[in-house]
Amino acid sequence: MKQEHPAAVALFVMLFLGSPGAGSAGILPALAPQAGCLRSCQLLLAHDGHTKYSIVLPNSASPTEQFAVEELANYLRKLTGAVFPISPQRAETGKPCIYISSTEVPGLSEPLTGEAYAVVVDGEDVYLNGGRGRAVLYAVYDCLERLGLTWFAPDFDFYSGAAESIPNRPSLLLEVKESGPIVRRPRLDLRKLDVGEAISHTERNLRQLLAWMPKAGFNTLMVPMDYQGRGRAGWDKWREQLTPELQKRDLILEVGGHGYQNFLNARMEGGRLFKEHNEWFGQGADGLCNPAAGQVFCTSNEEAVRFVSNGVIEYLRARKEIQVFDFWPPDVGKWCECRRCLEQGSPAERHARLTNHLHSRMAAACPNVRLECLAYSETLNPPSTPLNPGILLDFCPINQNFEYAIFDERGANNRDYAVTLAEWRRRFGGDIGIYTYYRKYAWKSLPVVIPGYIKRDLQWYLTKRVNAVSIFAEPGDWFAFELNHYVLGRLAWDPEMDLDALLKKYSQVRFGPAAKVGRSILAALEQNLPRFGSLPFTTQTTAEEIAKSYGELADLE
Repeated sequence: MKQEHPAAVALFVMLFLGSPGAGSAGILPALAPQAGCLRSCQLLLAHDGHTKYSIVLPNSASPTEQFAVEELANYLRKLTGAVFPISPQRAETGKPCIYISSTEVPGLSEPLTGEAYAVVVDGEDVYLNGGRGRAVLYAVYDCLERLGLTWFAPDFDFYSGAAESIPNRPSLLLEVKESGPIVRRPRLDLRKLDVGEAISHTERNLRQLLAWMPKAGFNTLMVPMDYQGRGRAGWDKWREQLTPELQKRDLILEVGGHGYQNFLNARMEGGRLFKEHNEWFGQGADGLCNPAAGQVFCTSNEEAVRFVSNGVIEYLRARKEIQVFDFWPPDVGKWCECRRCLEQGSPAERHARLTNHLHSRMAAACPNVRLECLAYSETLNPPSTPLNPGILLDFCPINQNFEYAIFDERGANNRDYAVTLAEWRRRFGGDIGIYTYYRKYAWKSLPVVIPGYIKRDLQWYLTKRVNAVSIFAEPGDWFAFELNHYVLGRLAWDPEMDLDALLKKYSQVRFGPAAKVGRSILAALEQNLPRFGSLPFTTQTTAEEIAKSYGELADLE
């Protein structure tokens, strides 16, 4: 029976919609800094709407570094009303500067590499540097957050400007309390937002999503090639418009998803392939080849495997912007039951063999694209066939029980996932990511906010040497899951960060004068809502518990 929860939702919405821009004086900890500047300091960047600072960008700067400078100058103007001029070198002797590039900076013992970035104060000068383009962007956004800006969500239209908070500070002080250069490196290499089923995505809100990603610490956009082969959502639909936006920010593009059928299905070439190469298509128990879209093709048929592999390579060669390709079987698909396929073993064995084969083909034909496969459903368990360590693996605990942490043995299915992941780690030497369900379609847009749960999960996952994480990113119900998205981006950089401090500042900016009650409501929602809805393997909430939850939220109200 469907349950409605008006008290929780109404109070949640009241607090959010009643406070756009509230509490803008609060300064969020910028991506949980791990170190500090050359010394504890205070720099007056602007006074009464004027500045003596200029922003220095070398002529050799990359397009992403140029974009980072534009972002910095634009937001500083919004903060102060002052125009910070941009020049390729110090404009005037004795005048302080903000330097932006991936070059060497004072106080660092070794050059920055990869996504590492630094915020350094030397005298009156400020250095914002990174090991690559998007790392420079991270440094810029870190500095801006220290100055009071916050970006809790993409600037989707329904926020009406409340997705970010930009205080009015004609006199702007950069205060750095730490000693030593601020240098940050992410704990997880790939931090992904997944377009998923793309129920609510448009070109406009995808642009808004991309603009937010580096502000929140994400670096990878996952887009289906053609979700489930249904023609509704796919990379080619947005490719022309989104590719420049991704490249401008030096973000990673990952394309694919559930899609064996995108390269071989019974409808292709007007049905000719099914008619002339019937043996390529998966058989059922009755021995007949099945034309259904969810049927896995005959992976023991060498000609079929060659046809599919050629299709993948042709697709990738025509789309040089793709950096990671997801090669997943149909979602809960039916695997071929012909004698030769059955002799190859379980679906997990066949998936591994097929993925290894494609990986070897791509190494020669598409060397700049990483291949990813899925540990999910029938392919969840590690196969005896060793998976090539150059392949990325996404581990999917789709039926995770949110009553308990993923490592808590009180949740039987959680225990099984924990054991299976540990076995993958023992057998597989490559990179493993977690395809999380911290935003679930099954929650039907209830504000299931679980920041504490997410932190405990990520801390445990790191003990298994996991180095990637993803989350569904539907604009249509982003508002309900805003905190989960925001916190995941931060925790993926530092799972040991002070979450209580982050949530306190979040509540101050989001809820303004109602910050204390807002923080209490967030805690109550995390405690009460994860079991609402029809989630498998989760104890259903009783009528008595629902009544108790109403009472607790009403007391806070």
